[in-house]
Amino acid sequence: MKHLLIIILALFFGYNLRMFYFDDFPIYSIIILPFIYISFFAIFTVNFIKDFKAFQKSKRLMSFSATFLGLISLGLLYLFYLNLDYNLNKESVLTFEFRSNINGTRIDLKKDKTCVIYDYSDISGRYYYGNYTIIDSIIETTNIKKDEYSCDKFYFSKKDSVLYPLKGKEIDFSQKFLLNE
Repeated sequence: MKHLLIIILALFFGYNLRMFYFDDFPIYSIIILPFIYISFFAIFTVNFIKDFKAFQKSKRLMSFSATFLGLISLGLLYLFYLNLDYNLNKESVLTFEFRSNINGTRIDLKKDKTCVIYDYSDISGRYYYGNYTIIDSIIETTNIKKDEYSCDKFYFSKKDSVLYPLKGKEIDFSQKFLLNE
């Protein structure tokens, strides 16, 4: 039973970490995520104490099976977190941002031809990951779910250091993505 509980908690913890990779919701990261961390570590600690007592009686390493399972789960989750951190903090080539009163979008073009698009408002945000190519003054993003993010081509005005979305072959001048320096 305790093995199943640790597996379920590890899967729940991993799922929430994955959601954190795509969504940025302050209440989630301030209240819910710490609660998940504390719950996971509390259950892990209780299981470790029980396993240690069982080990003292039986002198068998199998007594620590739930603890080992928990450590493997933590290790895998830590590797996932390192991957998340690595993808967000790659060296940027160009970063553009569009801001309105309550929302905005940041487009971060990385050196390795990947991009991170962060669509945000005052209370939450959403990350989109993909690749990009630059041909002349056109920047095209690929591998981003089309149903979730509407624009995949941009016109870069080098003279003004501004990025404009393209709708078909027309430049949408209503949104200006300013170059962050």
